[in-house]
Amino acid sequence: MKGAHVVIRTRTDTTLFIEVTCPMCQDVTDVAASWPGYEAWMRGAYIQDALPQTSPEQREALLTGYCSGCQQEIFGTEDCG
Repeated sequence: MKGAHVVIRTRTDTTLFIEVTCPMCQDVTDVAASWPGYEAWMRGAYIQDALPQTSPEQREALLTGYCSGCQQEIFGTEDCG
């Protein structure tokens, strides 16, 4: 599903401003990501390595499209106790 829900709104020399639309609720998550990191992810790098400055919720939105509210509904919370 990588990229099916993603629209790159603007780009500077170093940063992409990405809009991700949730397939469940249609809410939009805005993500600012480094351009080199985004390219590395598109070439196959692990997203957490390529885009470490983004939150886990933002990375999940990029991967699956789900907004943080729907992520919570689908995945719940995990106790690592």
